[in-house]
Amino acid sequence: MDPEFVREVMSNKNYVFEEAKESLSSILFNGDSDRTEAGFFDGSVESWNDEDMIDGAKWVDRLVSEMTKAINIDDMRRRVAVILEALESIIKKNTNASKKLEYASMKESLQSLINDNQILKRVIANQHQRSSENEEKAKQVLHLRGVVGQYQEQVHKLELSNYAMKLHLQRSQQQQTSFSGNLPPDIY
Repeated sequence: MDPEFVREVMSNKNYVFEEAKESLSSILFNGDSDRTEAGFFDGSVESWNDEDMIDGAKWVDRLVSEMTKAINIDDMRRRVAVILEALESIIKKNTNASKKLEYASMKESLQSLINDNQILKRVIANQHQRSSENEEKAKQVLHLRGVVGQYQEQVHKLELSNYAMKLHLQRSQQQQTSFSGNLPPDIY
């Protein structure tokens, strides 16, 4: 209620509280035009701007403001109901916005993980291919070492055989020269 209006009613009733209270009640409940002036609740709350109402202190100030405008308990209940509905809608909007941000963030993280996974799959495929190639090369090297060992053994045998033939050839040449000078020519 307007404090000036209450003072005026109090002064008219000689500052007798009970009389002023009855007078104010009769004014408010008899449909006097002063009741809208006194702040009678018509079912709507002043504009509830989302940007203005983010801060909790502003909600408290608005709630106190609306409660001071209330005429009686029923009016106060209606005002509180509207305020709570406005608060609920703002909380839902903020929750939905935060969920959308969280969803977008999770979607971005998931996309990043998918990209990383694809990169890792390619790296693993390349590593597997290199590993297979290295295993194949290792098998070839092992096979070639075996072949080289066989060839070295054959070369060694051939060298021994060559040496033995060389010695045999030298002995046969020595024997031929020793026989050719010691034998009578008519024998041959």
